[in-house]
Amino acid sequence: MITSLEKCIDPALRCFRNVSEFTPLEGPEFAWKITYEKEELPQNSEEQVYFILDSVNQAAFSHWVFESAVWLPYFLTLQTHYPNCLVVFEELKSYKKLYMNYFGIAEEKFCLRKDMNLTNACFFHTYTSLNDTTIPQPYYINMMKYIQSLQEIKVEKDIPLLYLPRGIKENYMGENNRTYGIQNQLKDHVRQLGGTVYETDTTTRLIDQIKIVKRARVIVLDYGSNLWVNGLSAEDSKIVCLNIGWHQHPIFPSFGFVWNEIHKTNVVYQIFAVPSDAKTEDGVAIVQFHLPVVLQTILSLL
Repeated sequence: MITSLEKCIDPALRCFRNVSEFTPLEGPEFAWKITYEKEELPQNSEEQVYFILDSVNQAAFSHWVFESAVWLPYFLTLQTHYPNCLVVFEELKSYKKLYMNYFGIAEEKFCLRKDMNLTNACFFHTYTSLNDTTIPQPYYINMMKYIQSLQEIKVEKDIPLLYLPRGIKENYMGENNRTYGIQNQLKDHVRQLGGTVYETDTTTRLIDQIKIVKRARVIVLDYGSNLWVNGLSAEDSKIVCLNIGWHQHPIFPSFGFVWNEIHKTNVVYQIFAVPSDAKTEDGVAIVQFHLPVVLQTILSLL
């Protein structure tokens, strides 16, 4: 057996036979660590073929979307050659099922890593991480294809004001987990202004969420996955972004690319949090904003 670090940049998909172990690695490697018998394409139709999708950041929503989900169209191509090919998930989360559905992939076409056969042929994609400041070209290629698919969705601009509160379902558990002190009050004010509050935790079809975001003229959301994923769906909108003080887009080229794409047709107004040490009973940080400042900004854009 061979164990090696593989970036899989050229070609963007590479196949390894009888993979017994694999680990996605963040910096400084930003690569797959794979233990396998040999590098070779499947030899017959009975051989179990897998498409390894999840990176080490698979439990963080926007990381998974931009590092993993954008590779799902490659799986569709693999299926035409290897009908028994399955997508391999580290763990199953509802947002992964939403994207499988968005790309037209049936649920029976996935399996969990723990259920893989040891006799196999595994395809690995280029390892891309939003944390990699030397992110390879396939990231940008896949992102442009994904963005184009969003741009092809056309709707009427009939929602004057839309608020996308920060969800709590399947949030990444760690120091970045947070809640917003003004969230419930802001929901009430948005409704009073004739706006719409959309809880993304209730989404059952990704296309429905994309269309609601596209319909909005003014959108209120928070910096992070909410901005990165939903902001890319927005078109000709004014986005009020509640920022806890993060500056990902000037530091990481991957986020900078998304930021620039959002700004091509939208205008983003950032409102920054005020200092606060408040936490919930579970120890989750409560981020505080001046509600009058947020409301004044929203009113000025309506």
